[in-house]
Amino acid sequence: IGTDIYCPTADRLTGREIAFGGDSMRPLRRENYLVLESQSQAFCGWLPYPGQLRLMALSHLASGARGVMYWPWFSIHNGIESYWKGILNHDGEQDAVYEEISQIGGDLRRLSPALWGMKKKNRIALIVSPEALHALRWFPTDKDISYNDVVNAFHQALYRRNLECDILYDRETDWSPYSLLIFPELYCCTDALIQRVREFTAGGGSVFAGFRSFFADEHLKIRRDRQPHGLTDVFGMHYSRFTKDGRTWMDLLEPDTAEAVQRYDHPYWSRFASLTLNRFEKGHAWYLGTLPEEAELEEILCRAAEAAGISAPSNRWPIVQREGLSGAGKRLAFLLNYSCHQREAVCPFTGRDLLTGISWTAGDFLPVSDWGAAILEEESL
Repeated sequence: IGTDIYCPTADRLTGREIAFGGDSMRPLRRENYLVLESQSQAFCGWLPYPGQLRLMALSHLASGARGVMYWPWFSIHNGIESYWKGILNHDGEQDAVYEEISQIGGDLRRLSPALWGMKKKNRIALIVSPEALHALRWFPTDKDISYNDVVNAFHQALYRRNLECDILYDRETDWSPYSLLIFPELYCCTDALIQRVREFTAGGGSVFAGFRSFFADEHLKIRRDRQPHGLTDVFGMHYSRFTKDGRTWMDLLEPDTAEAVQRYDHPYWSRFASLTLNRFEKGHAWYLGTLPEEAELEEILCRAAEAAGISAPSNRWPIVQREGLSGAGKRLAFLLNYSCHQREAVCPFTGRDLLTGISWTAGDFLPVSDWGAAILEEESL
């Protein structure tokens, strides 16, 4: 599997595009991937600050990349991409960008024995659907909020709280590696998928559905029964009405066996739930009838993860924590500082920083420089 991953840099660098790319690529064949193209200088406004290229390269590895390649080698002198800058400038001379990428090459050579063969085993899956994307272009929730906006909001909330996920297409039938499945605005789907959701929840899994999910079939024909179709007992609620309050979509949820975790703050719709939680056989089912603000969505997803037995790390963005198991079976943790200030990261376990050789104990506050990184390898006690 190979992919191209480009993203804004300087003050707009967050690392989430890198994480989203990796989270999308790994599950395709359940293996690591190659970054076939990434930027060095790119175009005006994307000139990276010192240290950002190295941070980005290490972030690719943290998401499961086997290697990183750059486009292009030198800045070309004519044509449509004349100002898409390369590793070398138009004058062909070596400068700070060249030197930083040379440092990256040295780092990768030195780190390869410890990092090669790293595998990620995430317990959260974000389920996406090309059919839902196209359906919601034809029948949009809102002219200003697309399906991709909703998917990105969910992924960003997980990313900022360091709850790692795999992004799966809705055609994927093997959900066995996961404890929590998240369905952001899965507008249309097959009866077979709905049956799998029932079985997954009954067997002890947790599901979290966003608004307008399971609304229509795969041909975009709206279901004739109570919403969400075929799953009202799983979610322990139903609804038949929906509306908007400003920019916010509102499924007006009526709990049956579910707990009304939150209700709408509205003079007329406050009797309806905006978030429900239901126990269905051995599992849990959450339904979110709206799209809350970023911080609130983070807290809601953290709560859902906790109920599924997945604890959010102490670190949160701008410290990004990404983990995996090395080929030797040792736990690895990448601590990535996406800010222009030095930060103190909480050490998640006792280990040695592969970049500095310094050992740290679980719970220590580990200083990470601006746009810097640490890579911890677990040490036996």
